[in-house]
Amino acid sequence: MASIKLQKIVFFDEGKGQVKSGSATIVANNYSSDVRGKTTHPKIEALGRVLYLSKDRKSGIFYSVTRGVVEYDLLNDEFSEVSPDDERISHTDFRAELYNHVNFGNIYYFLAFASLQGYLELLRQTFWTENDTHGGQGIYEKALCHVMHTVMKNKALCACDEFYRTSLLSYITETIKPRELASDSSYFYDLGTRDFKLRFFRNYIRHMRKTNPSFGIGCYIDSTPLRGDAKFNPFNAFSSHGEDKPVKQTRLVLIIDRATGKPVWYEFICGNVLDMSTIEPVGRTLKISFDIDLKELVLDAGYAECPELYEKFNADEDLKEENEESARPVTTQAVDPAISAAEQEDKNLLIVRMPAKDDFPFAECYDSNKGILFDPVYEFVRGEHTYFGIRSEKTMTIKGHAEYCYTYLDKDQSLALNRSYRAKNPDRWNNLTDDEKRWLAVKDGFFVLISNSKLSAEAMLDLYFKRVDIEAVFKTGKEYLDILPVAKWNKERVEGKILNDMISLILYTDIRSAIAEFEIGVPRMLNQLTALECTRGIGENNDLIAVGTPSKQIKEYFSKLGVRICGHMNISQIKDVVLKGTTLEELELLAHKKVRKNKSSSAKITVRIPTTAEQRQKESEERKKKKAKQKGSQKQ
Repeated sequence: MASIKLQKIVFFDEGKGQVKSGSATIVANNYSSDVRGKTTHPKIEALGRVLYLSKDRKSGIFYSVTRGVVEYDLLNDEFSEVSPDDERISHTDFRAELYNHVNFGNIYYFLAFASLQGYLELLRQTFWTENDTHGGQGIYEKALCHVMHTVMKNKALCACDEFYRTSLLSYITETIKPRELASDSSYFYDLGTRDFKLRFFRNYIRHMRKTNPSFGIGCYIDSTPLRGDAKFNPFNAFSSHGEDKPVKQTRLVLIIDRATGKPVWYEFICGNVLDMSTIEPVGRTLKISFDIDLKELVLDAGYAECPELYEKFNADEDLKEENEESARPVTTQAVDPAISAAEQEDKNLLIVRMPAKDDFPFAECYDSNKGILFDPVYEFVRGEHTYFGIRSEKTMTIKGHAEYCYTYLDKDQSLALNRSYRAKNPDRWNNLTDDEKRWLAVKDGFFVLISNSKLSAEAMLDLYFKRVDIEAVFKTGKEYLDILPVAKWNKERVEGKILNDMISLILYTDIRSAIAEFEIGVPRMLNQLTALECTRGIGENNDLIAVGTPSKQIKEYFSKLGVRICGHMNISQIKDVVLKGTTLEELELLAHKKVRKNKSSSAKITVRIPTTAEQRQKESEERKKKKAKQKGSQKQ
């Protein structure tokens, strides 16, 4: 059986059980015939400073070095949380000190990265500006907390308010109460009812163009279904796009910069709206709001039936000249697609996959090239696949306009899938005609691209294949950031949630790029960083935090950013980075100087770091000497 061992208890109000000073330890009561007195009392756990004791001394509230301010019940051997407003500890300064060790590594890494990359300033400009009637410090701090929670939760069940309370964020924000983060509805509503989306992307594009002036000129456009769980989601509509059967869904239309693979803009529409009807309004929004004139589009087959595309992107002027140049690709020369596209500065570029429909020359492209599909002269290799590729000798008419057609065959894919088909359907294969067999042998690897640009077949395929960047963005958003499902039924809240997720997606993908050399995923790295905790000083040192000892791996993560982890930091200075835009370099210098000043001063520094037995003995001797001097001066 265990008991609570009390030492040097001094009550503040014994009737209420409020304790002024003293310590407590949980000890075991073990009987032993080999020990004098027959019992031993080995230590189980130090409860630390006593703040409150029950009348039977079997329970109380303690300030533990390892647990923070907690309540312990000896009879049930249970620890429980203590409310900041608990009257039993109203006589102490510990009402706000409920969490002792809090997560430091993941929060500080995110803030350091966001500060160095300019994202903190970008978020401040979006959500919090002087004399701003739309935003303010409160919405800025909420946005920062929700974005960080979205990036770091990794599908965990930890709610945003719990994430906030157990992390460095609880020390460096000024306007947030944890209960406000328990529900995200009001936050999403604020984001959806104001012009934050437009403001964020204006600031974001301006930020990106500081280092890349052509950001947003060449884009990939695609849409993905957002399965809606909410019954009354206003954007839900029945659609079978990407599904085996009609389901209610909302569609997210994403515009990705071709050169960087980063989002430029997004829209979300009802599930039954066709892809081709989104291009014109998206282009108009980008032109009016951001002065971006889309000159390069790489699209999937769903957009090919939009006639307006070919009015703006066509090769009609090439009809004035006879095109007698051979269409044979240059297989001995490496082609840089970025250079090829840049050579056409004054000409818009369109690449779209041709659907296999009667109103497109899909069958004509197959018939005219089926005799040379396996001619090695037209082969080239990309990755682990061998391709046939050729450009049409002359332009072909698509929706009334002249365009070039590029015919391709992925030989490895067609061979593998045809082999599987024949193994599963031997009788059906044997009953096919020769022409049907020839077509089925290449069907699964055969495709045609439409373009207004006259490039080699290799260069055109390279440009089109970079479109996988947008698929990677979709995949990241769905798998890691829980961008699905859209479990909101209010229009404004749907818009607010998607904006929060898109901001999180931009930061997540940038962090992933920054740590690529470590060959580790973002969730795993952030999980490793949570092992680095910090503790907060008390009393006059409430502004000081002591940071734990970082592992070698954690040091490498911060070293990659060029950031040093100080042993002690001032909360007020970290606040300056988050709230005032102080640079990280200034923070490191100031924190280091401040700690040195504090250490050299005569004021006592109380930081929550366990002391050794030798240190405690030395401190005890110093206190005894101090008391002896005081008694001597009183006698005189």
